[in-house]
Amino acid sequence: MQQKRVHYVFFILLIILGTLMIVSCGTPSKPEAAPTPTVHPGKAIVSSRCIGCHALNRIEEVRFDQQGWQLVVDNMVLYGAQLSGEQAMLAVDYLAQTYPKE
Repeated sequence: MQQKRVHYVFFILLIILGTLMIVSCGTPSKPEAAPTPTVHPGKAIVSSRCIGCHALNRIEEVRFDQQGWQLVVDNMVLYGAQLSGEQAMLAVDYLAQTYPKE
């Protein structure tokens, strides 16, 4: 009788362990992807429209607030920079965020 009980308990433990193994082997969770950094749309405008006439280091060395960058971009448009109003606004915003007055 004692031996039957040991076999019965052993059998129950095997069922429990088997169930736990099956449950733990479910769909593996995917590692969370690193967030893709968003690129400011003004960066492409500055790269394509400003870098043609100015070296990037010239832009990097200058630090202005939003108003200062607005004056710079407005002057560049007066000198012939081909920027729409929206492109100029995006360029100013990008420059002010990336190269702020210290």
